[in-house]
Amino acid sequence: MNCTRQTHVMSYKTSSYYILTIIIFGLSVIVVNGQTVNLTPIKDCTIFQGSNIGSNGAGSLFAGRTIGRSGTSNRRALVKFDISGIPVNATITSVTFSITGTRGNAASFSVHLLTADWGEGSTTGAGTGGGLPSIANNGDATWDSRMHNQVNWTTPGGDFVATASVTDNIGTGATTNFSSANLLNDVQAWVNGSTPNHGWIIIGSEGSPGSAVRMNSREAASSQPTLTVTYTTCDAMITLAGNIASGTYNASREITATGTIASSSTVIFNSAIDIILDPEFTVHDGGDLTANIQNCN
Repeated sequence: MNCTRQTHVMSYKTSSYYILTIIIFGLSVIVVNGQTVNLTPIKDCTIFQGSNIGSNGAGSLFAGRTIGRSGTSNRRALVKFDISGIPVNATITSVTFSITGTRGNAASFSVHLLTADWGEGSTTGAGTGGGLPSIANNGDATWDSRMHNQVNWTTPGGDFVATASVTDNIGTGATTNFSSANLLNDVQAWVNGSTPNHGWIIIGSEGSPGSAVRMNSREAASSQPTLTVTYTTCDAMITLAGNIASGTYNASREITATGTIASSSTVIFNSAIDIILDPEFTVHDGGDLTANIQNCN
C-alpha cells in the first residue's frame, strides 16, 4: 500500500461560529472495516542436517537439535501459507502464527523469513512421527537442496533472513502463538507484493543437544499450524450525524459528517481517500476540527 498523508484545518469564521463548505457525495452507510482470516499451510516439511538426500514432507514437523545413539544433528521446519485471498491494498493490523508441540522438552525457537522457494514432497520420515530422514523424491526440500535433483539452496540448511521475525518457546502438549511487529511486516510485504511469499523456517536451539521438538504439520488430524491475519482495506466508510462528540473518528475510506461540533470540543477525523462534510456542518465558537486525509492506492 502506497499512502501519503496530509493534515488540514478546514474552517473560516463568520459571526459566532465556523461554517465548513465542503462538497459532499451523499454517503450514508457504515461498513465494518476489520476482517480476520485463519489459514492452514499449503505446504510444510522438515529438513535434516547431515542427510543431503533426506526429507519429510508428509509427516510431523521437527526443529532443534537431536541427541541419541547415532549422534546429534539439527532439524529445521519449513512452512508456507497462501495469503492470496487477502486484498493487495489491505493494511495488516494483527498476525499470529500458531503451532502445537507434541513431543520434546520446551525450548526456544525462532521463525525466519525464507528468501527462496522450496518443495514439499510425499515422503514420510522414518522413526516415530517422521523424526528420521527418508529418501527425498525429485522436488523435495532437503538440507542441501530446496528442490531435490533440481536446485540447491545458496546456503545449506535454507536461505532465510538472518534476523528472526519472532522468537518464543515451543513445548509438548501446548500451542505456541508467535506474534510480533516483524512477523506482521512479513505478511504485509507478502500481501502488497514487495517481498515474495516463500514462507518461514523454524529454527531451534541448535547449540543444545536434546532440544529438538516434534510439532503438528498440516497433515495432522487436528491442531494444524495456523496463521491468523486481521486486516482492513480501503473499502470501509463511516457516517456521522447530529451532535458529534469530542474524539477521534477513524475510517479506512471516506468519512461523511453532518452536524455540529460544540464549543470547546475537539474532533479529529482520520480517513483514507476523503473527508466529506455537509455544507451545513458547523463548528461552534471554540471548537476545533482537524482532518487527516490518507490517500490509499
